[in-house]
Amino acid sequence: MTGIGTDRFKIGPLKMLGDGALGARTAFLSRPYADDPSTCGIPVFTQETMDEMIGYANAHGMQAAVHTIGDACLDRVLSAYEKALAENPREDHRHGIVHCQITRADQLEKSRKCIFTFMHRASSSITITIS
Repeated sequence: MTGIGTDRFKIGPLKMLGDGALGARTAFLSRPYADDPSTCGIPVFTQETMDEMIGYANAHGMQAAVHTIGDACLDRVLSAYEKALAENPREDHRHGIVHCQITRADQLEKSRKCIFTFMHRASSSITITIS
């Protein structure tokens, strides 16, 4: 479980890398990059693998924190957290989303309902409206 251990060693959260970075065009977006329509970025894990990893951590009392830059990556992360918490509910799970830069309004609402911890300055987040 996250936080147990000794003064010299404690178990921390499962830290996962969900996608890449905007500058390298590896952040996983739901639409192609405006300056490179040949790519939407790169997801690090399939939805199935992300579900398994986050589900395992949640079932064993660990926090999970996922590096999430693109909105398509955030869709996968939110889905994995929802699935894990439905299978093994935890009131004070403290799962986190690291960076969370490209978001949509629907994702922010879903995140608010699930009470996630955002681990980056809000001033660097960008909310996009897709119509």
